[in-house]
Amino acid sequence: MHDLTAETEGLPGLPAWGVAKGVGSHLTFEFGPPKAQTGPKPHGAWHMWICGVPWELTRAGECLRSADVVADHPMLAALDGDTIRSLDLTEAEFRVDFASGAVLACDLSDDPDEDIVIFRPKRPALIIGYRGKIEIET
Repeated sequence: MHDLTAETEGLPGLPAWGVAKGVGSHLTFEFGPPKAQTGPKPHGAWHMWICGVPWELTRAGECLRSADVVADHPMLAALDGDTIRSLDLTEAEFRVDFASGAVLACDLSDDPDEDIVIFRPKRPALIIGYRGKIEIET
C-alpha cells in the first residue's frame, strides 16, 4: 500500500499555475518550475490531471461542480498562484486544500475507469483511482 503523503512529498507548498479545464470534467494543474516544452502546452515539474473524475471546487461559500463548468471560469482562474496546503485521500474522496481556503474534492466512488494522475519530477507518475487505490505507473 502506498502512502499519499510520502508519494507527494514536495508538492504541498507549491503554487498552482496553468489551471485549465479540458474536455468533460477533465482538469489540469501545473506546479513547480516549468519543464522544457515538448508540446503545445507547458507543464510544470509536477502536473496533476483529473481524468473524468467528478469534482467540486468550493471557495468563500461558492461551489463549482465539474458538470456545470465551462472553460475559463473565474473560480478556476483564481487557483493560479494559490498554494497547496494539504492533500488527503479516503476511499471516497481525493481532496486538495489550498492556502486561500479553496477546496477541490474529487469523488472516487463513481467509476473504476476514472483516475487522477500526478506526474512527479524524477519519479514515475502516481495514479489515484477508484475507491482511493494508489498505483505507481510502470
